[in-house]
Amino acid sequence: MREISFVKRLKFNFAGSVTKRALVVGDADNDQRNELVCANLQGDLAIFKDKNPDRYAYATNLGMVTACIIGDIVNLGKNFVVAINTEGWLFIFDASNIDSEEHSSQDGERGKSESQQSTENDSTGFKLSPFYDQRMPANCKELLLADLDGDGQNELIIGLTDRVLRTYKWVQIGQDKGKFVGLYKWEFADQIGAVSLNASRHKNCQDIIVAQPGGTYARLECFDKKPLASSLTSSQCSSDPLSQQNDSTCFSVNSQQLCGSGSGSGSSNGDNVKFEYISKLTPEYHQLALSQMRNHHISTEVLGGIRDGKDSDSYSLIVIATLDGTLMLANKDEILWSLQVDHQLFALAVLYKPCQSGPVLPQSESTCTIIPNTDYHVNPSKKDIIRKVQQYYVACAWNGKTYIIDEDRNYMRFKFDEAVSAFAAGDYFFDGKERASLVYATFNNQVILYYDVVSEPIKPVYLINELTNNSKFSDLLEKLEFLANKLNLTSSDIMTPDDGEQSNDSFANDVRLRNLLQDILYSVTDDEINV
Repeated sequence: MREISFVKRLKFNFAGSVTKRALVVGDADNDQRNELVCANLQGDLAIFKDKNPDRYAYATNLGMVTACIIGDIVNLGKNFVVAINTEGWLFIFDASNIDSEEHSSQDGERGKSESQQSTENDSTGFKLSPFYDQRMPANCKELLLADLDGDGQNELIIGLTDRVLRTYKWVQIGQDKGKFVGLYKWEFADQIGAVSLNASRHKNCQDIIVAQPGGTYARLECFDKKPLASSLTSSQCSSDPLSQQNDSTCFSVNSQQLCGSGSGSGSSNGDNVKFEYISKLTPEYHQLALSQMRNHHISTEVLGGIRDGKDSDSYSLIVIATLDGTLMLANKDEILWSLQVDHQLFALAVLYKPCQSGPVLPQSESTCTIIPNTDYHVNPSKKDIIRKVQQYYVACAWNGKTYIIDEDRNYMRFKFDEAVSAFAAGDYFFDGKERASLVYATFNNQVILYYDVVSEPIKPVYLINELTNNSKFSDLLEKLEFLANKLNLTSSDIMTPDDGEQSNDSFANDVRLRNLLQDILYSVTDDEINV
């Protein structure tokens, strides 16, 4: 395993216990620059901006905040900061008013509008007041925002600790008023590990991915209706009194009964095969490698929206991590590859970085085990395709060990010095540009951000490739060849690959070269070197 050390970091002053969903990087004040938002169980929320270790804006007395998000929650075309506590109180803050408030205070004028009164300036930053709050179900642990049904408006997704998932939508009531109205509710037999989003088969829609114990997950499709082939005839459908009463159609698919209120239907060749439009709100479970898991009840994390390396236009893959150290990349029920580590993984994230084309070096030998699926191969002709953006999957363990993996399955590990309570990754903005960053909240009241973490490719670097491709080492190679002749070694025993040719097994040659260098350095005397 390639170990790396990050030295570029920022430290922010924020005390309190931070949960793993209460740390987020995003554009909080709509200035096209990403900030850091974090909240704690003591009821404090803070926004950090640029390299300033002190908070830029804050809010207090929010209760035990368990989750935060940044997004257009009320569908007004701008971002808001949203926080929810264990009692179910949802708070919405408009941080975009801070700049206007700052300018008005400098001019000696204070606006009297309701939006401007939501911020107050003091020596410790701008104090935020929520412009809207609403009581939601208690015991919230997950908070997401996405357009699930393709109507152009975002829905709020709330995951609860009592194995319940709910979705809400903001409904405008009058000119300046509104509220959240419940849409759907799902109850699961097992505890919800994490909630994420993934590309849907329907245009402009997204599916909800719910992590289940044992490295499994469930997919929730919120698109209202979908066509489904049925072997039932029209007479069989009409013979069901419940179907006649509710104008609904029931089918048995994969040993599960699905019912929905379909209105459109069609037939194929006049036979028993019919196409009915039914509701697809029933969870679709994917067991993956549950039978091979050591613990079927182990906690699971999931992250959707991962790009398929074979097709840059597809974002349907899913990264799954378990508390026993298993990291998998899956496509529906197929495991593309898996990585086993010795640490308890509790958080997943994704980073993006502009990349350039280039050949992919083979993966180096390590203490970890990668088990590729034989059906999953990257087309060699596509390795040199220029990708505008490179994806990196990031997994963090409770003890601070962080694994970064690229789309070509090259990976590296960063060792954070302390145990962490929350982890996030994103592009944090300062010094004029956005920087790929890793953010850690520790149990010692510290929030530390490491930046420029993927400034260089993470593919393995081999000694044999560095020596043969770098002109600076040509003199060294000549001296090694001279010393090898002293030891009755041929030049081919050291390495003399043809120009433009690369070894098929770089790692094996690397080990061989190191052994030869060791033999030369320990076998040749000082007199022979000076000859």
